[in-house]
Amino acid sequence: MKSKSETSLNEQDALTDMLETEKSVLLRYATALAESSAKSLRNEILKHYSAAAESQFSVFEAMHNRGYYDTTVAEQSKIAEAAKSYKETKAAIAQ
Repeated sequence: MKSKSETSLNEQDALTDMLETEKSVLLRYATALAESSAKSLRNEILKHYSAAAESQFSVFEAMHNRGYYDTTVAEQSKIAEAAKSYKETKAAIAQ
């Protein structure tokens, strides 16, 4: 039988598990939101989605601040390129 220290998660592993769980919750809320037709239900799901998004971001920030989740700063030209691509795709879908 393993001891408690052999089965415990370290901080990084625990935060990674939490982040993956939060991402999964967000996906499920997004699916529920997309598939619901009652306005009152959609509003309730949206409230829960927003709360889950805040929770996910808090876990991300904790990981980033501890050096467990590395990010790179995007160049302004890359941001503009992504925004343009998004607008073009949105416009094409609307047609």
